[in-house]
Amino acid sequence: MYRELYLVYCVLLVSIFSHETFKPRQYENFEEFYNMVQSNISAAQNYVIPKDNYDLVKTVNSTTVEYGTYDFIIIGAGAAGAVVANRLSEIHSWKILLLDAGGDYDDFNKIIGLLLYETFSPKTWGYNTTVQKNGCLGMKNQRCFLPQAKVIGGGTTVNGAVYARGHPEDFNRWVFVYNNSGWSYDEVLPYFKKSEKAVFEPRDRFYHGDNGYVTISQPPVTSNLVSGGVNSAQVLLLSGIGPEKHLREVNVPLVKNLPVGEYLQDHVMFIGLAIRTNVIFYNDTLRELLMRYRRNQRPLISLFDSIAFTNIDKDTKKRPDIEYLVTVPQNLTDRASIYSSLNDEYLAAIKINTTSDLIMLTILMHPKSRGTVKLQSNSPLDVPLIDPNYLAEEEDIEKLYQAVKFIVNLNNTEAFRKHGAQVVAFDYPNCETFKKFSKGWWQCAIRHMSTTVYHPSSTARMGSDPSVSVINTNLQVHGISKLRVICSSSMPEVNTGHPSAPIIMIAEKASDIIKKYYCSNPSKHLVSISSNDASIRCFDSIAQTTCALNYSGRNPFLSRSEWSGIDFVIWIITL
Repeated sequence: MYRELYLVYCVLLVSIFSHETFKPRQYENFEEFYNMVQSNISAAQNYVIPKDNYDLVKTVNSTTVEYGTYDFIIIGAGAAGAVVANRLSEIHSWKILLLDAGGDYDDFNKIIGLLLYETFSPKTWGYNTTVQKNGCLGMKNQRCFLPQAKVIGGGTTVNGAVYARGHPEDFNRWVFVYNNSGWSYDEVLPYFKKSEKAVFEPRDRFYHGDNGYVTISQPPVTSNLVSGGVNSAQVLLLSGIGPEKHLREVNVPLVKNLPVGEYLQDHVMFIGLAIRTNVIFYNDTLRELLMRYRRNQRPLISLFDSIAFTNIDKDTKKRPDIEYLVTVPQNLTDRASIYSSLNDEYLAAIKINTTSDLIMLTILMHPKSRGTVKLQSNSPLDVPLIDPNYLAEEEDIEKLYQAVKFIVNLNNTEAFRKHGAQVVAFDYPNCETFKKFSKGWWQCAIRHMSTTVYHPSSTARMGSDPSVSVINTNLQVHGISKLRVICSSSMPEVNTGHPSAPIIMIAEKASDIIKKYYCSNPSKHLVSISSNDASIRCFDSIAQTTCALNYSGRNPFLSRSEWSGIDFVIWIITL
């Protein structure tokens, strides 16, 4: 039953996908382009987010369709999935099948400044968090909207287009804190470079590649990249790999007792800091904005106007703990607004001048708070229970407060005074007992006006101890050597910045690990390989793309004997 369900659940894509396969339509007629955009915006504004996945199930002919045999089955044409599929296909004797639950991306996806409309569309899984106790308090029902991509390209398609590898300390911590040898910054740098096609000058070729698939450029042109960390945990849990107690509660037979879904970490963002200026930034109609876009001009060619990283304690030798994204707000009542998930009380309190105010999105890079991903039931048609546990640790609130104070103090600088800059004092409900701009007032605002940056990670994290990790340094699930997890959930902790680049790096390195193993042990693979021929191609790769599972089976719910009885298949989940 479940095998048929999953084949209905996914779109069959036999050919290997990369972003280069889709060529945006060239609209010679502006009116046609304008109408396409208007149509997509209207669809987003009227889109009803499904509460479950039951609409994906269809009645199909029970006749089995034979598609042939494959050496690798990859489910999820996201960032990591596309990378692994591409790299493994470099060994031409290997047959690869790529499956994805979503359809192709389109011209509307290319307009980065309208990204948030895409989160209200069939291109995403419209997830929400569980009710939060310390964060998201000003959101509808105290739940943050946490969509994950469901489209070819995965999170690289529905994304804010920020390419940020992270800090070297991020990866060195993977080694020295989590005991993952082979994953230090110096050791993963070649895999960052492998995927890059850096087109900016000057550039240091020691740190940047120029022969990959991911075009990296200076603003205003950006690359289209992302993250993940929810669906991989859901699939593992449904397959019987996870905490024994939780699996028993939802009636899933245990295959392996591991902390899947534990240690969820996500960047948390305060959206309640606004600076009022005497500058008119944009006061254009949609038509005018699109005309500017076609001339490669802001604001729609990017989602943010500027970006900065800082360390609150001003220690420049340490990795940054705060990121600032600066943006000019759109219509607050529009679904594309960052405020669209606020409840009515808080939405009414946000009195923004949409032409001259700046929103200083303040993001905590390394939250101490950890959450969970759990199953609602043993059915894949029920959405997972996502509890990021935002701001559960007082240290997280304190760091965000210090980050806000830093921006407030900037108003005293000559550069800010020249533009009449001043912090906007919103009348936040539930914070009236505090004096405005006091520490208590800001901390109250942070609890109510904080949300996700859509970077869930670490739900199947890498480590040496099976009691606190799910996979080893070869990305194999502890105790199940034929199953690998290759995605943001593999990361021991979320990186500084944005996860797209590290996810691609993980997929690049994973591809080499897999190829090296099967090239040196051809008898272990389903396909007979010429050792000389294969070993040459093993180390000649190119790629780009988000979340992969190396899965030893033909259906998503396998017994222990089935796990060990099948040779080798890769299952990739796009998040």
